[in-house]
Amino acid sequence: MEKNIKGWILEKPIGAGSTSIVYLAHKAEDPKLKAAVKVYKKEIEPKLEAVFTREISAIAKLDHPHIVRVLDWGTSPYFIAYELLEKTLEERVSEELLGFNEAMNIWVDVASAIAYAHSRGVIHRDLNPRNIMFDEENCVKVVDFGISAAVTEKIRTTLLRPVAEEVGLGTYYWSAPEQFKGYSDERSDIYSLGKLLHYLATSGGILPDKFTRAHLDSYNYPEELKDIVYESCRENPAERIQSVEEQIARVNSALSQAKEVELPEEEEDYLALGDMYYILMNYPLAEHYYKKALADNPEDTFILMKIGDCLLKEGKWSEAEKYLRKVLEKTPNNAYMWYLLGLSLYYQGKINEAVEAFRNSVTLNPYYYSSWLWLGLASAYLGLSAQAINAFNQAYWLNPQFSISISCPDCGGRLFWNPYKGTWYCPACKKYFTVEELIEKIYAGESFGFFIY
Repeated sequence: MEKNIKGWILEKPIGAGSTSIVYLAHKAEDPKLKAAVKVYKKEIEPKLEAVFTREISAIAKLDHPHIVRVLDWGTSPYFIAYELLEKTLEERVSEELLGFNEAMNIWVDVASAIAYAHSRGVIHRDLNPRNIMFDEENCVKVVDFGISAAVTEKIRTTLLRPVAEEVGLGTYYWSAPEQFKGYSDERSDIYSLGKLLHYLATSGGILPDKFTRAHLDSYNYPEELKDIVYESCRENPAERIQSVEEQIARVNSALSQAKEVELPEEEEDYLALGDMYYILMNYPLAEHYYKKALADNPEDTFILMKIGDCLLKEGKWSEAEKYLRKVLEKTPNNAYMWYLLGLSLYYQGKINEAVEAFRNSVTLNPYYYSSWLWLGLASAYLGLSAQAINAFNQAYWLNPQFSISISCPDCGGRLFWNPYKGTWYCPACKKYFTVEELIEKIYAGESFGFFIY
């Protein structure tokens, strides 16, 4: 890779994705002018012209204090230079407990940026804590409008394609259900803003994919905001709040009557606090308190395991691997730990290591359904069809209701495993798919799905 790209001197890589690498850089004629330069990977550059054009055309329309500024761009190689930002919202939440008022101010700033983008005909479609960043003055910025016009592409995060950080049209959990069916509009961003409102109100809380209004009762923030979260995240877009302007107005009205939400005192039982937030699916806060508990008990394998589990659920695969390996050093015969380690390896793209981890798990506990399931998935990814079929069969006999959310390539319905034929079956179109056929279709982008452990 050239060190000088169109007058930008690349200093060091600071991020990477499926199509690009982001570098800290400075202008050759003005070393004080720093930027984050996204350089598209040379080996796949011929495929990226449409992606690049979308990103530039979308951002070029936008001029807002809470949307990242484009400083420069060019081709051969394709690159975009953005204003340099400090850290993501996800990083901030993992490092500190956001006060309620500060968190709500962040949400309003992000929502105002999205409302402005909508007024300019631009939909973000991938709004999540990794695409919300802060500059050196702690001003919030929405980044990565690169998929904003992609209405016909399928989600790249597939069941058999690891490294969940690499995404195309949206990020699973944060994206609206209709995006996984190939269509979206402004209400898709409203859905993401609803999830983000809960995330900020709880300093990192995650909701189930499908939840009821009653599910929110356990959380410690104003009831009016819970109503907004629920009405923003309805599965049917027609049942959601219909504009970001309305969403903002309702949030501001609720905040005008709300008091500061207080977090538990620091001197309380850290392990109990970690467990409480874990149950509430607020994994960053759970991780925060588990790490405080670990400081008092640095050799406690139970706490190490809890931290590793939280990190997995937050998508911090490499950090989770470190904690899980520490547990396995102390308890090498723990089948569940080998299973969790396998997940962390799988999502880092270390498929061969993941297969070994899942094998260790099922060797230690042959009745552990989830390890057999993931052994099948990892084996299928490696093209080991016979081994994959055997693992899927073992999973099925342990749990006859077993199925995975793989979409049927023909009708988009749910596929089920048939152990007698060693194939996937779609009851809607009454068609069987071999492991090889389904893998081929997934690689070709004709099918996608998810499995949540």
